[in-house]
Amino acid sequence: MSAMNAVDPGSEDPSATDGTAGVPSGTNNGGGTTAPGGDECEAPELWDFGAQGPTGGNFNPTYFGVVIEGVIEGGDVYDFVLDAEELSAYIAFDFYDANANALCSAVFDASDSLIPTTGWSTDSGGVVYEGYEVAVDPNQGWTNCANLNAGNWGTTDVRSWVAQRSIRIGIGELNGQLYNDLESAFGVATWNADWAPYVLGTYIDIGLASAKQHGFVFAYDHDCYELDSAGANLQYAPTGPVDLNGLLTGSESGLVFNMAMVP
Repeated sequence: MSAMNAVDPGSEDPSATDGTAGVPSGTNNGGGTTAPGGDECEAPELWDFGAQGPTGGNFNPTYFGVVIEGVIEGGDVYDFVLDAEELSAYIAFDFYDANANALCSAVFDASDSLIPTTGWSTDSGGVVYEGYEVAVDPNQGWTNCANLNAGNWGTTDVRSWVAQRSIRIGIGELNGQLYNDLESAFGVATWNADWAPYVLGTYIDIGLASAKQHGFVFAYDHDCYELDSAGANLQYAPTGPVDLNGLLTGSESGLVFNMAMVP
């Protein structure tokens, strides 16, 4: 679902899975958000996906993963324009079976669903630069999932399951085992040239002792929330705590979480 391929379009992590492929795009709902920099610079305000509940039938997921995409500036998340097309910032929850095969997704408007939060402890010791509490409206989300078993999950709608959980997502330093795994997957030369200078880590806090390093993102420069993919500049990753400012796009990197472990 990424709006842009980070670094080399052919260099995606072979272990990565993305259940959000094929979600629909929609139309601009109008409006606009004034940027922190002043009235002359406005982000678009839209929700591409619309609202769609479960598709009928039933499914039994075991794992989930999270993907986020959008412009982050001043601690907030904004929609953006890529190649003259207005696009929604989104947060997608991808659901998997017991063998980690992608089943379906639930997608929400990130510009309306993420509340800035602080106070992070991470399993890898990585520093979180920007953190958000996930506060979605289940009636505004989109899903292509079937019905959950209400006896197992407390609801038939995966959108409600997400809304009822206490989940935080963070963006910050990439380090530890995930760093080592990615370096091994791509090779030291490619990693050092195309990845290490730019890549950031993503973290998920599902109410356990510490947040888990979950995946990776890259940040691209934007001009008043507008980007041209042909000339987009990939940002260098910061080396310490900093307010992020750029279009974030990335991957789960194959790491998923057992739904039964989430309070």
